[in-house]
Amino acid sequence: MTRLITAIIAAAATLAMQAATVSNAFFSLTTPDDSWAVSADNSMRSIGARVLLQRSGSGGISELARIDVIDAPFDPEAYLQSQAVQRRDPFCREAVEVGAVTDTTFALLPAKRVRFAKVSRGVRYECEAVALNAGFCTMYVVSGRRSGLPNVVGAVAGSLRWLCPTAPLSGTAAIVKAAKTALAKHNMHIADNEYLTHVELTDSQTLELEVMIPYLTKESVNVTAFVQQMRERWFKTLNGSYRLNLLIRAAADERKQLRYVYTDNRGGEIGTMLIYPQEYEAAVAAIKQKQR
Repeated sequence: MTRLITAIIAAAATLAMQAATVSNAFFSLTTPDDSWAVSADNSMRSIGARVLLQRSGSGGISELARIDVIDAPFDPEAYLQSQAVQRRDPFCREAVEVGAVTDTTFALLPAKRVRFAKVSRGVRYECEAVALNAGFCTMYVVSGRRSGLPNVVGAVAGSLRWLCPTAPLSGTAAIVKAAKTALAKHNMHIADNEYLTHVELTDSQTLELEVMIPYLTKESVNVTAFVQQMRERWFKTLNGSYRLNLLIRAAADERKQLRYVYTDNRGGEIGTMLIYPQEYEAAVAAIKQKQR
């Protein structure tokens, strides 16, 4: 009997060793067994983490998943719309039969999900993308499996353990505090050719955002024309930025005055732009009305 128990313990230990475990600053994950290959993608290192999981079978890949953690606060539904529904994520470019974005949960947290199919190299995959907030971070999980196989997202979510704070952030002050911690590690991409480098509540009514514009030098810019161009662009893109960026949403909902300080990639100040609540409140009210 003792030998039998010893054999069972040894077998269990062997199986545990066969499972792959990955851990980063945000989560740890253990695969169900050794049939999964796990790798980290260094392209996300500066702004979060990316992990790739896949299992191969006869004729190629049978199941795969990619987990992105973006160290920035984005709205899950708007992020899904951008990456999966509008197919900006390369994984989703071959998507067909894209469904509606719906509510779900992932690793015990509220999340948004969209399901779709894709055909890659003649093989049809049933896929889904999930997005959620874990504290300041936005998590994005995209996965696919050959028809008839188990749901790979369920296996991922079942073994994922959070290593970062997961309590939802609310209010400009809380988001700014978290943003400053993240900005100490990396810049945040907030729009095409715009990177947030510093953020501060300079007083109870003013949010200051320092934004770097790469490939520009302050000597080459007509400041008046540049600031006017950025002002027009800000209002033109307000609908998208309000829906996507939780920092901008919180500031607008609290009627903060926004002070943008634009710099070049050497830190030289290009110009400053002020946006007052009276200028944007009607547009924000219209956005909220459409969301109801």
